[in-house]
Amino acid sequence: GEIWYKVYKQFRKRGYATEAVSKLIEISDETEFYLSIDFFNRASKKVAKKLGFIYEERRGKNLIFTKSK
Repeated sequence: GEIWYKVYKQFRKRGYATEAVSKLIEISDETEFYLSIDFFNRASKKVAKKLGFIYEERRGKNLIFTKSK
């Protein structure tokens, strides 16, 4: 499954994205997960790293990360 999220400015740096993505993975029936992250989005790259996603490739301005359950 591909996971999309957006955290509005006033709610950033509180761990909400990490918590939400972690919970989605936990409750999902999917076994493979993908994140497509803008090259300059340092916060989302940190979320991917914290949750054990692995960098796969760059597609234009996006970096693709994957994780297996």
